[in-house]
Amino acid sequence: ELYCSEHTKKKKKKKKKNARNNFKGGTGCQLGTACWELYCSEHGLHPHDGTICSHDSICGRLESFFAEEKSGKWLPRALFADVQETTMDDIKTGECRELFHGEQLIGLNEDEASTFARGYRTSPLADACLEQLRKITEATSCFEGFAIFHSVGGGTGSGLASVLLDRISSAYPDKIKLSLPVYPSPRTASSLVEPYNALLASHHLLEHTDLALPFETDALHDIVWRHLNVEMPTNDDVGRVFTRTVSNLTSSVRFGGGLNRSLAELQGGLVQFPRIHFLLASCPPVAALQCSTAEITKSAFESRNLAVKSYPGYGRYSACCVMYRGDVATADAGAALDSVVGKHVQFVEWEPRDIKYGVNPCGAVESSRCASMIGNNTCIAELFGRVHHKSSLMYSKRAFVHWYIREGMEEGEFTEAFENLADLEKDYEEMGACYHEDDY
Repeated sequence: ELYCSEHTKKKKKKKKKNARNNFKGGTGCQLGTACWELYCSEHGLHPHDGTICSHDSICGRLESFFAEEKSGKWLPRALFADVQETTMDDIKTGECRELFHGEQLIGLNEDEASTFARGYRTSPLADACLEQLRKITEATSCFEGFAIFHSVGGGTGSGLASVLLDRISSAYPDKIKLSLPVYPSPRTASSLVEPYNALLASHHLLEHTDLALPFETDALHDIVWRHLNVEMPTNDDVGRVFTRTVSNLTSSVRFGGGLNRSLAELQGGLVQFPRIHFLLASCPPVAALQCSTAEITKSAFESRNLAVKSYPGYGRYSACCVMYRGDVATADAGAALDSVVGKHVQFVEWEPRDIKYGVNPCGAVESSRCASMIGNNTCIAELFGRVHHKSSLMYSKRAFVHWYIREGMEEGEFTEAFENLADLEKDYEEMGACYHEDDY
C-alpha cells in the first residue's frame, strides 16, 4: 500500500506535502486496510466509503492522508498490490469496499512461489504500480515521500517491495522512503525460505530507504497474548496492535502537534547516519486502560511492549522521542520522562541525554491517553543478527538456493546480502561504543 500525507503551514501558504502509502503482498494489504479503517474512525469518516459522518465529528487535518473529491468523499492516498487477485477481492467485498477506487487495487492471478527472486525478477506488477504512482504523484501539488507496508517473509512483500523501492529511489531521489516491514516468525511461518526473503529484503532496505520501522511477528504475538489474553492470536488481533502503533506514530502528521509533523522532521531528529535508520517503536496498549501519564510513559520504554524482540538495556539510544495522545499535561509528560532517563533509557555518550516529546490532544479510539516511543537504539541489531543466523544456517548447506538461481539470481547476491547485514551489525556496535574524547 502507498499513501500520501499532506500537511500545511498556518503562517504562510505553501505547497502541500504528501506522503504516499504503499501496501505490498497479502500481509501488507491486510494491515493497510485495517490502518485506513482506523484512520477513518479517528477523522470522523465512514470506513466503508470515506464520506463524512457528520460535520461535528470531523477531527484533524483530513488533507494529510486523504484527498477530497467533488462528491464530498475523502479518498485515501494509497495503492495496494499483490499477485493474488483474491487479496484485492477481499478488499472489494469487505467493509472498505467503496473506500478505494479500482485503480488503487492492483492484483494478478499469479503465484510468487513465496520467493524473493520471483517477486524481484519477474513480477509484472512493478510497471503497473509505478505507472499508478506516477498518476497519483502528478495529481498532487507537492508530495513529501512514500511509506511502504509489507512483510519481508513473503515473495511479494520482499521481492516486489524491493524492486519498487529501487525504482522509486531512482525516479524520486529527493523524496523520503519510509518502510514498515513485518519480519517473520518461526511459529507462524508459511514457507521454509522466509529467512532468505528477510535477508535479501533487508539488504535492499539498507540501500533504498531513508527510514524503517520494523515489526517482528513474535513481538506482536506476545503483546496480543499479554494484553488481550489470547493464546492463539489471529491476523486481526496482530493487525490491531500494528494499526494502533502506526496510528500513534502518525498522529502528529494527521492531527498536528509540536513534534514529528512530517517525515522529514522524523528523519532529521532520529537518524544521525544514513545506514543506521532502523528505528525502535513501542506499541501502545490495545485494551481500554485508564493509566496515569507516568504509567504510560514507563510502559512505552518497557522491552515487552516493543515492536521488535530486543532488550534496550543491552543497547544505547542515539535519539529518542515520545508522542503522547489525549488528556496529557505537558508538565506531567516532562516529569515522567525525567524519571525514566538513566533508569530505563541509556544514551550514547556523544549525544545529549534528553528525550523529545510532543502532546496531541486528540486521543486514541480506545483510551483517553496513551504514549508511543520511537527511538534509534543499538539493540535493534539483535533483529538483524537473528535474520543473519537463520539464513546462514540454511545457506551453509545451500538449502533451497536453487529456487532463487532458476529465477535469475546469482549466489553472489546472497554473499553481498550477508556481508551488508554483518556490516550493519558492526555499525550499530561501533555507534554504541563511541565516547567523547574527554571521557578517556
